[in-house]
Amino acid sequence: MGDAVIAVYARGDDRVEVGAGAPNGSVLLTFVPADVEQWATAATRLLKTPARTSRTSADLNRATLTEPGVAAGGITLNRRIAGRKVTYGLFFANRNFGGFPVTITKSDATVLVSTLQNAAKTTTTIAHTVSDTTTQRDTTLRSIRY
Repeated sequence: MGDAVIAVYARGDDRVEVGAGAPNGSVLLTFVPADVEQWATAATRLLKTPARTSRTSADLNRATLTEPGVAAGGITLNRRIAGRKVTYGLFFANRNFGGFPVTITKSDATVLVSTLQNAAKTTTTIAHTVSDTTTQRDTTLRSIRY
């Protein structure tokens, strides 16, 4: 996407991991699925709302997804409207108050939002399946011991 390589991983411990690398930096971020879902809703709204261009002023819309905790990294999807030109971009923030921008297309942004949303659903499903299996195994072990 743009100048960056972005990898999305649905982990089995109810977390979504995003790794991004570009010529000007790299970052590894971990998100809670509920936060990803909320961000995806806001980002989808941003992408579907028509960009109203104006000759006189610039406009910036954004949706931000942050890691849990105080010292957290994050991803911001932004749409900048300047005159008749509409551009999309991502900003990957690291935990050290730095980060790097990546210019992308609207199509790339749509794919990223969809991919993160699917990863959030998948990791939640995996986590519940693992939890159910562990509960069944624990119950079986208790019945064998008695």
